[in-house]
Amino acid sequence: MSGRIVVFPFHGQGHLFPCTELCFRLAARNHNITLLLPSPAFSSSALHNHPHIQISFLQEEEDEGENKQQGPPPPPFPPNPALTTEPLLRFLHRHQDPICAAIVDVMMSWSIETFSEFKIPTFSFFTSGACSAAMEFGLWKLHPLNPTLSGQPQIIKIPSLPESVSLTLADLHHQPPPPPLHSRHQHRPPPPHAATRPVWLHPREGFHPVRLLRLLRDRGGRRRGWQKLRAREIRSGPKRESNVSEEEVSQWLDQQQRGSVIYVAFGTEVGPSKGELEGLAVALEKSNRPFIWTIQDTEEDSEFFPTSEEEERKGKGLFIRGWAPQLMILSHPSTGGFVTHCGWNSITEALGRGVPLLAWPIRGDQHYNAKLVSGHLKVGLMVRSTGDGATTVTSDDIIRGIEKLMADDETRSRAASIRSIFECGFPSSSEASLDAFTDHVHGISQQNS
Repeated sequence: MSGRIVVFPFHGQGHLFPCTELCFRLAARNHNITLLLPSPAFSSSALHNHPHIQISFLQEEEDEGENKQQGPPPPPFPPNPALTTEPLLRFLHRHQDPICAAIVDVMMSWSIETFSEFKIPTFSFFTSGACSAAMEFGLWKLHPLNPTLSGQPQIIKIPSLPESVSLTLADLHHQPPPPPLHSRHQHRPPPPHAATRPVWLHPREGFHPVRLLRLLRDRGGRRRGWQKLRAREIRSGPKRESNVSEEEVSQWLDQQQRGSVIYVAFGTEVGPSKGELEGLAVALEKSNRPFIWTIQDTEEDSEFFPTSEEEERKGKGLFIRGWAPQLMILSHPSTGGFVTHCGWNSITEALGRGVPLLAWPIRGDQHYNAKLVSGHLKVGLMVRSTGDGATTVTSDDIIRGIEKLMADDETRSRAASIRSIFECGFPSSSEASLDAFTDHVHGISQQNS
């Protein structure tokens, strides 16, 4: 194919992983790819020296600008996307190879206007699951959040989707109102319509794609389904800094009984409140079960560690501060349950290894993913009922959730059965979909040449 495809992800780890894997899949078809990242701090070692993949950084474009200012380094992405437009414009002006297409993370939809100014065909990429995409688009259609109904136990049924993923008003309180239009000043795109390029999705078996496609059709959008991209563990971003080595984690797990360990991790972007973390420490102490707790080493996290470190000295708990070999932990036979924020990458890694989940969603699509896990697939439980009116997860909630999950043989069995879906490699239907997409881009490139 003549021309280069630019992949423009959001900076969160849950966005970088699938976008990185997408680069591999496109490059495997001999397409030249540019992965456009916020700064060198987010570069992935897995991409270095790949003959078809080039990495560019917006921060470099900003540093080379005429109006460079002295002072502390800027954040990975400015709070206002408009502040990132100038570096993107400079990148596009200076890019020597012709760009035949741009694949833009939906969280970076403000950039579509900029790519359009250069007449570059642009495609949105939804990096979470098809379930959360369908639920979010359905809510855009319903607009059900009414402040006058706050506190009522109303169940909201999303058209064309099963009742098992219905929402309550308490669920919706975690969601910001949807924006009406694309804009450089907004992070999220509107629902698809006839004038937009298709949104790519990650459906999995067990959530019927026909229902999803019907919902998108009802929105007037083009139908283009997409299977899960990630087939390997990719860790992008800063260096893998940790207080323990992968070998030490493996040796600790080897000493535990099969299916006995609770693994706790909330990702790098979000987490429970300080009070909830204190409750989690108390719950893990009282549960009398071996556990691994991955903690982002921040100052506010350290205050409740004395109690937890006592458990570590007893050999009951292993604390990982910083980077954790999550896929290895989930793959180990000693791991019996996963307390998670329900980020999509964590969900797919757990399901791929047959580990049941205790869902503790914090924000955004995590609440949709939790509905899929607990309500539809039934491979996990909620740490707390969303219909009880409470807003804080307590230590009692956590203890009850852990004990119920570890004793629930049916949930564990369903999680183990779903693992088989992931053992066959990248689905042939996904390969065909990706081939169809690249053929489509090639056709557009030929028309514009």
